[in-house]
Amino acid sequence: MNTLEVQFLKKHPSYAFNAISGFYPLNGELLRKYRDVLFWDDVCENEEIEWSTGLVQTFLKYLKDKKGKLNSILHYNNKLPWSVEFIRHFETLWYWDILGEKSEIQNSLLIQRTFEKHLEPVNAWIASLKRPIANSVTVNGFLENNHSPEINALSLGEIEMQKNSIDWITFSVDERTCNWDFQFLNAFEGFIDFSQLCGNRKAWVNCFGKLTVEEIDSILGDREVQEQVVYSIPQIAMSDIDKSHYEIPKCLTFDYFLVTNKK
Repeated sequence: MNTLEVQFLKKHPSYAFNAISGFYPLNGELLRKYRDVLFWDDVCENEEIEWSTGLVQTFLKYLKDKKGKLNSILHYNNKLPWSVEFIRHFETLWYWDILGEKSEIQNSLLIQRTFEKHLEPVNAWIASLKRPIANSVTVNGFLENNHSPEINALSLGEIEMQKNSIDWITFSVDERTCNWDFQFLNAFEGFIDFSQLCGNRKAWVNCFGKLTVEEIDSILGDREVQEQVVYSIPQIAMSDIDKSHYEIPKCLTFDYFLVTNKK
């Protein structure tokens, strides 16, 4: 049970709880058992969960925001069952201006007709823009439509040579920078910004994607680990990275990640 991966995650409690909340396929039992220690904003964004009307209803208290509406982050989750029945069940809890922009909503004639009164304002706004809404952008700003330039993944040797010059805040959140395997995490544990690694799906999948329910349970249920979790972790997003880089038509160079070349 206490594998190297589990030991590593227990050394980084805030990262572990944040990443588990956002990337692990949490079932109803784990959500119920650890409802008071999970990061619910990240749970809302989790596309590995088997979402259903019943699951949302069961944990509605945790999925609402301070205004009593469904968390706006949940609106961007493409794995929710976006059917007329599902939307109607929570009809009074949606932010329709957000929901109306989703491609699943825009492309469904049945949904458009059923919820016309809610969608009319946002449809009018979209029409005034005279351009189609982009397919999908995650709530934290990561680009998903091939607008993000390619980067050649760096080897351990290359990173070792430049480790003291790398902007580790930017590096840690970007899935393209290296292979993001467990060997890398161990080698550069002291340099990685774990508050930003929380947004790196590739790192989680490659390093911890095979953890069992029992192993996840052993992490979330560890009281000593729970006491070390910090619940206010600021994260950057790809949209926060110097936008001038997105004007480069080809691969970015390694200079992108060097502190000496930051503006």
